[in-house]
Amino acid sequence: MPSAEPIVREIYIEAAPEVVFEFFVDEEKITRWLAVEATMDPRPGGVCRQLHQGDDDDGGRSGQFHMHGEFVEVQPPNRVVFTWGFTEPEIGVPPGSSTVEVTLRAVNTGTQVRLVHSGLPESEIGDHAAGWTGMLEILAAAVTGDTIFHEVWINADRRTVFEAISTPKGVDAWWGKVSEFEPRIGEIIEFDHGLGAPLRMRITDFVPDQRFAWECVSKFSNPANPSSDWLGTRYTFALRDGGPIGFDRIDATLGDAVTILEFRHSGWRPNSRWFGFCNYAWGLTLHSVAQHCEGDQ
Repeated sequence: MPSAEPIVREIYIEAAPEVVFEFFVDEEKITRWLAVEATMDPRPGGVCRQLHQGDDDDGGRSGQFHMHGEFVEVQPPNRVVFTWGFTEPEIGVPPGSSTVEVTLRAVNTGTQVRLVHSGLPESEIGDHAAGWTGMLEILAAAVTGDTIFHEVWINADRRTVFEAISTPKGVDAWWGKVSEFEPRIGEIIEFDHGLGAPLRMRITDFVPDQRFAWECVSKFSNPANPSSDWLGTRYTFALRDGGPIGFDRIDATLGDAVTILEFRHSGWRPNSRWFGFCNYAWGLTLHSVAQHCEGDQ
């Protein structure tokens, strides 16, 4: 049976390509939007297997369906290609008979995702076209998730504030002892927070005096610990210049020496147990950042 024209879908996601890429190759993250279970070895020739839960709403297919494919190309963080097909004959797409190509392109502060699914028979175009449209919307929600947001006005210049959030000495002063720290994208920061194991963050963005971002790569299973909700969440510190705003604590003569710190802790699962507590705790912590920076003036 001849193949139909490829399905092409695009979506913009407010997260860096390095972050979005993981949602196509990481077993735990892909279960947040596409599959209920997954076994994946993200390298050319590596297995790409997913268990999908069908839904019979509006006449859809019900039951569980096994997608068996393999990775063809893996080029982090910009491209991943894998074959696609199901062991269940009623799907009409045998294992490995079609191909999904995903391209990620940095745009402004986010990522333009382009997905091309080729090799499908004409009979499966409708279901897969609608499916990818809906699933990419779920992907965007999974990547960004719920977000803690704080805006802090700091009576200090931008260089002072950036050093406070991007150097071992600075971070030691407000968020715990740093045991490993190399300020480069892809490197790991380790903190000793007395959790029984280091708290590890991977640097995902670093622009001097402008932005610094981490992603939590530590997994803590104790649900009584707020860190148990942090795996895969992201922390972004963005700086911009402020000015006199009339607050008593701001010295209006400093003018542009006022720095605005915008902090986001994003990627939380909906209804996470520790979201509210961490929102409060980050408010207190960011106040400590401001006090540290202002004390250096």
